[in-house]
Amino acid sequence: MVDLLVSLWDGKEGKFEKKTKSSGNDIIINPWINLIACTTPAWIAGNFPEYMIGGGFTSRCIFVFADEKDKYVAYPGRHVPKDFETQRAALTQDLEMISNTFCGPFGISEEAYKWGEVWYDAHYKNRPPGLDDDRFGGYIARKQTHIHKLAMVLSASRSDSQIIQPDDLALANAMVSDLEKDMPKVFDRIGRSETSVHAGSITSWLASQPEQTATYMELYKKFFHYFPNGREFGEIFGGLVSSGQIQQYGIGSDSRVTLIK
Repeated sequence: MVDLLVSLWDGKEGKFEKKTKSSGNDIIINPWINLIACTTPAWIAGNFPEYMIGGGFTSRCIFVFADEKDKYVAYPGRHVPKDFETQRAALTQDLEMISNTFCGPFGISEEAYKWGEVWYDAHYKNRPPGLDDDRFGGYIARKQTHIHKLAMVLSASRSDSQIIQPDDLALANAMVSDLEKDMPKVFDRIGRSETSVHAGSITSWLASQPEQTATYMELYKKFFHYFPNGREFGEIFGGLVSSGQIQQYGIGSDSRVTLIK
């Protein structure tokens, strides 16, 4: 299935054909796939082997990650805009027009080509912070494709020209790049030992505390159910101190532990 999704995503011209012995043949002309799905980092860690992250499938996906609510809306139905139905009718009409009249390839204006050449050079000379891991090499190589696909959508949303302009590429680049700061969190647990996961939980909990600090005893009580004998907790705690992620002030259970940014 993964290999099939990769082949369909590439959208090569021609036809995709599956032959069966008793159910006939399935033929798709010029396949073009779009997949919208929801999952969690925990599910990915449990189902994605580490080698798959650097492979072709995940580099063809755009992962939108959030670990907190942007807005607190208890009853969404009470916040529907008054002109919602008007907007929905206009959007439906626009999408019907696009599906009935748009045909053939999109073009790129000369100014957009120039913008893309400058972007391409800068993209490979300045790798985004946090994506310097080898697991993101495939995504870096395909970011140009992601941007141009999104630019086609943006172009179709504003005009009937079927021509990508520099503003389309610039906005597409900004939208895709904005997701990159949280992308490492999607794969954070893959390939990590249980000890490493617990260490991350400790620093995450400290980050959520007022002024990002707590006593040693408060920290141990919080994670006691993972380390009932205390020795393993002490080893992980010592590793976090040695690696410069936390700092301990004083000695003993009342010592103060602070997260280092």
